[in-house]
Amino acid sequence: MNAILPQLLDGPKVLSRFETGTIYGASRNERQYESKRSQRYEKDQECAGYIRGNNLSHGLIAFASSCRVMGEADNSSAGATSVRVTNESYDPVPVRDVGIRKTEPFDLLDTLNIDPGSDGGSSPSFTVPEDKRLVLEGASVRFPVNSNVTVSASILKAKSGAGTVGLWQLPMIRQRVLPTADEYVASETVRIYFEPGDRIFLSVRRSDTVGSTSAVFSLHGELISVK
Repeated sequence: MNAILPQLLDGPKVLSRFETGTIYGASRNERQYESKRSQRYEKDQECAGYIRGNNLSHGLIAFASSCRVMGEADNSSAGATSVRVTNESYDPVPVRDVGIRKTEPFDLLDTLNIDPGSDGGSSPSFTVPEDKRLVLEGASVRFPVNSNVTVSASILKAKSGAGTVGLWQLPMIRQRVLPTADEYVASETVRIYFEPGDRIFLSVRRSDTVGSTSAVFSLHGELISVK
């Protein structure tokens, strides 16, 4: 320790170019580099002076602490390295969207006919394509029936080989009262997910079986690509 201390306190002084004279034509990066070297030298001299004026153990601790702070400041001021990418038309850089899936609107409008003697029925099913996922966002139904007849409407989900796996009831409201018939409607905002291969259809029911009628319905949402 005694052999090292004189070298630490009285080692050769290395002057930066800023201390030996003015640098003409130096780049901005070179000037910043020389400025940091000068600041580091001044900091080292302060540490050495502190060691001389105090006891050995206390001075070395202060010196080590000062050097550590200086090193952290140097690292933090390094900054990020800029990278320039040249994208020529004859040799373009491959680019693709990540996390952005293609979507397309889904709209289904159909009529479900109910024959005399039947209390209701189900619409033809729509099968979600194998490369898509369906997000159903809205459903509406208009269902005219005989007076004083109750009705119901539901959205159904089915899977191949598993039958019906989901049912969502749509609240029907009597909108118009006619001399011999009542008209019920439903219009609901929903959010129902259907996976590739799932089937979706609508079911309506009435409390009587007299005469024929038709239920008009619409479903809308988004088909999202999964591949």
